[in-house]
Amino acid sequence: MSECRERLEAEGLDLSAYNSVTSAQDLDNLGRTLGYEQWNLCGVSYGTRLALTAARDTPRGIRSMLLDSMTWSGHHSKWQCGTRPTSPTGGS
Repeated sequence: MSECRERLEAEGLDLSAYNSVTSAQDLDNLGRTLGYEQWNLCGVSYGTRLALTAARDTPRGIRSMLLDSMTWSGHHSKWQCGTRPTSPTGGS
């Protein structure tokens, strides 16, 4: 992963532009460019964070949202370490 990042940065790409806030703005711009006054968002996993960011930052075109398998800050580390918690507190 770090090799990929280093290669992209060496090619002059600004990776800081790839984040939820910018992506939410992109969703709003896409909807407007396609001529929609309102749209429905459906988010799964990371898509729930993106949908909530869009609702917070660019709510004017969002008609409804469906969120499934929500994620939140701090939760990812438990999954990335190879452990799978069986309770909300991470215990068994």
